[in-house]
Amino acid sequence: MEKTTQKELRDGIRLGIYTLVNGDNIDKYKGHDIEQIRYCSGTYGINGALYIDHTNKGELLAVPCRSSVLFTLS
Repeated sequence: MEKTTQKELRDGIRLGIYTLVNGDNIDKYKGHDIEQIRYCSGTYGINGALYIDHTNKGELLAVPCRSSVLFTLS
């Protein structure tokens, strides 16, 4: 697992490379085969992550901020 930055996650979402996952659409991904491939961390622990969804043909999912979604997908 590689380390990344929140800026890289936000830029990937803005460019359409990653799909934003938040509290509104988390139910769509429950039960999928999801693997964490990158993370970003700071002084207080993990604050963002990039996942790959093997169920949806390798769709890249990004959580660019600290939220309960990080712990739901992990």
